Amino acid sequence: MQKWVEDELKYLDLGDERLNRRLKFSIDLLSQSPTASVPEACGDWAATKGLYRFWGNDSVKAENIIKAHSKRVLDRIDEHSLVLSIQDNTDADFTAHSSTTGLGYLAKSYLAGLKIQNNMIVSPNGVPLGQWH
Repeated sequence: MQKWVEDELKYLDLGDERLNRRLKFSIDLLSQSPTASVPEACGDWAATKGLYRFWGNDSVKAENIIKAHSKRVLDRIDEHSLVLSIQDNTDADFTAHSSTTGLGYLAKSYLAGLKIQNNMIVSPNGVPLGQWH
């Protein structure tokens, strides 16, 4: 396992150590082939099925993963006397996906999707420290 994966997820608590290990393994695996599809990155059907099952596990909550990352971002922020929060807004347009539900309107009432605001925290030298809420 790559050291950065362990380091980034040192505060991870999904309520079960097996789930924690599975997430770390999955991130390590997918980060080694970031442009590959899930089946390509996994290499075989068993690993692919395991990853999809992990993602569908009701015990795996995005909030817990975000919480672990946020704590690591705070650790990195504490190493600097000054940081910058760079924000960007974008729209994810799902108008063509007619079976998708629960979306809001974008610029026009006939456009359905999500408004996304990202905040990247960086050092004054431009070193990324992490994504912020």
